[in-house]
Amino acid sequence: MLSSLMGFELGHVHQGLMVNLKADNAKLRDRALGIVAMIAGVSEVKANAALREAGGEVKPAILIARGGVSMSEAVARLAATDGRIDDALRPSRAAWR
Repeated sequence: MLSSLMGFELGHVHQGLMVNLKADNAKLRDRALGIVAMIAGVSEVKANAALREAGGEVKPAILIARGGVSMSEAVARLAATDGRIDDALRPSRAAWR
């Protein structure tokens, strides 16, 4: 329970899903594909393309899939929000510039 709360506080969990994940094996790739598709609200085909562009990293893949941004833009948004995907997904550009 404590580790779950810490994961949430650190921004590793979004909508009950572990987003601080790098898909580097078949099991994690399948899990990451579902997470990106669900949070970004896109097809698995688009989620898979975003994951490839993001090198298997879920957080930037979500931003790439949802917002049509590049990997460097996704990384910049995440850096500006201390890695919190919920903040990086907010529509206000002022939050991540």
